[in-house]
Amino acid sequence: MRNDKVYRPSELECFIRFSSPRFKRTLFMFSSAFLALLASFAFPVCARRLLSIASIDASVSVVIVRFLILWVLLLPIVSILVFGFSRTGSWLHKNRFIIAVCIVLFAVIFDVNGSSLGQWDALLGHPSNAGIALGKSQALRTDEYMGLTPLAFSQKYNNYRYFSTIPSGQSTDLFIIKDAPVLALAEIFRPFQWGYLFLGSSRGLAFYWSARMVALFLCMYELIRLMTASRRLAAAGATLVTYSPIVQWWYAVNSIVELLIAASLAIVLFNHYCHDHNSWHRLSCAAVICQCGGMFILALYPALQVPLAYLIMILLAWSLAENWKNIHMTLRDWLWVVVCVAVTILLLGTVLYYSRPTIVAALNTVYPGHRVSTGDDMPFLNLFNGFTSMLYSLKDYVGPVNASETAQMVDFFPLGLLLALYQLFKLKKKDVLSILLFIYSCAMCLFMTVGVPEWLASVTLFSRVTGSRCYLGFAIANVLLLCRCLSRPITIMEKRFSLAIVLIYALLIVVISRRYNPAYAGKLTLSIVAVLVVLIGFGLLFIIKKYDTVVSICIASLAMFAVIVCGGLVNPTRIGAEQLDNQSLSNQARTIQNKHAGLWIVEGPSRIGDNIPQLLVANGVPAFNSIQVTPHLSAWRKIDPTGKYANVYNRYAYVAIEICERESAKPFRLVTPDRIQVSLTPEQLHKFGITYVMSQSNLTAVQHGRFGFEQVGLKIDGWYTYRIMNNS
Repeated sequence: MRNDKVYRPSELECFIRFSSPRFKRTLFMFSSAFLALLASFAFPVCARRLLSIASIDASVSVVIVRFLILWVLLLPIVSILVFGFSRTGSWLHKNRFIIAVCIVLFAVIFDVNGSSLGQWDALLGHPSNAGIALGKSQALRTDEYMGLTPLAFSQKYNNYRYFSTIPSGQSTDLFIIKDAPVLALAEIFRPFQWGYLFLGSSRGLAFYWSARMVALFLCMYELIRLMTASRRLAAAGATLVTYSPIVQWWYAVNSIVELLIAASLAIVLFNHYCHDHNSWHRLSCAAVICQCGGMFILALYPALQVPLAYLIMILLAWSLAENWKNIHMTLRDWLWVVVCVAVTILLLGTVLYYSRPTIVAALNTVYPGHRVSTGDDMPFLNLFNGFTSMLYSLKDYVGPVNASETAQMVDFFPLGLLLALYQLFKLKKKDVLSILLFIYSCAMCLFMTVGVPEWLASVTLFSRVTGSRCYLGFAIANVLLLCRCLSRPITIMEKRFSLAIVLIYALLIVVISRRYNPAYAGKLTLSIVAVLVVLIGFGLLFIIKKYDTVVSICIASLAMFAVIVCGGLVNPTRIGAEQLDNQSLSNQARTIQNKHAGLWIVEGPSRIGDNIPQLLVANGVPAFNSIQVTPHLSAWRKIDPTGKYANVYNRYAYVAIEICERESAKPFRLVTPDRIQVSLTPEQLHKFGITYVMSQSNLTAVQHGRFGFEQVGLKIDGWYTYRIMNNS
């Protein structure tokens, strides 16, 4: 007699399953709204305890946006509980593009972005949480709120021209280096900058943040669905990538999001191109693929581009092999391909024509231009840091380097590699893609942790790649490999055995986390890490096995919710950009500049005097010592004609100015690889064409030769404004 256990649904499951559709819809809307309301009230308490935020913005507009965002996040989870995985998943898949457009429209209408602009308030002595609905500003992301965003805002005062004199007071290429919005034909390759051109600075910023987020998720979803034929795995994989710590900490710099979007979208469209024989459809695919190619090339960050380029070649080769018999190219198809490629080359040629001097100057800088890498700069244990780095948004990181440099991805390394090996030897039908991804991951791991000879690094172009930057391609490959393997028959994935694997992996992660960084990984942190590993691991298993019990649905939903929350809180969810474009200090500078135009500098020590210039630039006030996107060689040669200190100032750098009464014997000093300090007299400032000086010090008594200072305007936030005077 058989004793097989028969699954019996709980009373709650029966109640939900057999309720009327109208009751389910009512339950869905009210329960999700109620949970969002509870979360909105709970956020201030959690923010004070978890994020160490002293004050929370409780203005009506912020509270409403906070509630709406939490409601949108909770809708899919509640829907899964009420309607089930299959029905919810089918609806979300069917309406995914409409949902994406609605999210972007919501962000643009309510002026929601993820910039850490609140740091400008902190720098000027104001409360830094105004306008923040969720999360907090990250002081660490200076490249974003002091580099990229101010330059983008400055283009409003430059009519979005290719070159601008607002940064540094001399002609500066804003298209090629800092990805600022520009009215140029080649801007077709940068669609996420179009918002600035049509919507203005603040809502352009909202479009920039939101459109990239939904585009990355959708592109990764389509790529993984193509590789696995599973919507559930695609949704899980896209969530792990989009809201991974490494992507969120580097979200607005180094074009990391654009690279991933371009790579995944190009592969998906190439596969569609092979299947669809309609010439007009093929033309559309070819045009967008070429646009993706231009987007990828114009990222101009070899440290990320080279590893991803190899991964793209693997995926394209696989797609070509899979579809070789279905391509059937006609003469018209070939003609359209030639036209698309020719137009792309022509547009990229215009960039090369205008930006060649900038590219040459950047490549010849001491930092970061002259950099040769052979790998071997990533500790092996750091490859397991994905789960621990999820907590960086909740608990401030403590360690030898900053949080962004150690932030990784939840890729379950090395489980994907082990599954690929198992399937290679156990399954009769060998999967070429799994084998190629396995080889790629092993090669990247070898480069990061062991290193390669310099000649091999040069031949493969990896001499421009550091181990920490190579990790992105490695992690993406691991996620793709894991999803690919989980989509194939796995005899070892019995329920008890697979759950045991997750528990063992959780123990491994806890042990490694404790050993890798004991200063950060205390008992509470390790406990939370263990819970995250088990929760996400079990969630993936339930997604694969399609368990539709209430418990499995709750675990899978909570797993994805945990990933989204931990990743989403890395950057703040903020309303507006007044912290950058409506400060009293910059408004006064703008008023003075409008009356009597001149070139400005900000005097002060490093990390103060070299930060404020970006605030002036964002508001259209030309600042000589704003961030050196490319070195001001001709300007610096005025006080260093022999080039004695070229190794100091020939770099991408923030520039701090110290005003002294006598010429310094050593005028240039390197503070950090991307920060320099320059000592100048009033006479030397006049030689540079400086008209106005902003300082926290009283400079009226400072005199050198015929030149001194006269205060103009009011003292605001501790800053004086002076005009350089010729006293002769």
